[in-house]
Amino acid sequence: MKTKLELIDWQLWTNSPKLSKTVGPFKLSCTKPYIGCVVDGRAANFIVFKPTKNGALRIDLRLRLTDEQVETLTNADIEVLDYASYWRVHPIRLSKEQVQNPPKELLDILKVSYNEYFEIA
Repeated sequence: MKTKLELIDWQLWTNSPKLSKTVGPFKLSCTKPYIGCVVDGRAANFIVFKPTKNGALRIDLRLRLTDEQVETLTNADIEVLDYASYWRVHPIRLSKEQVQNPPKELLDILKVSYNEYFEIA
């Protein structure tokens, strides 16, 4: 389990202007073992962040990725795990370097997840 001080690094990454501008406005909720999202004061876990001890980050997308999206992420050297149908999430794993400098392909997929969760056309 990460300490609150270590979680601050994740908050800086996820609340950066680049991510909010690209994906959409959201804040973090660190009350669970994972880091969830809050929009307008309500839980909106369209993405869930799960930091690991080695500095990597697992992101669970509330989205079933298409084959083209999986290929796009794979070509960007992002590890895409199998869709978990029970939890209805598509997990991806970022390395420490990718967390510090998120690839554009990842930001595009996060935007799709945000839009689909809130049914934005």
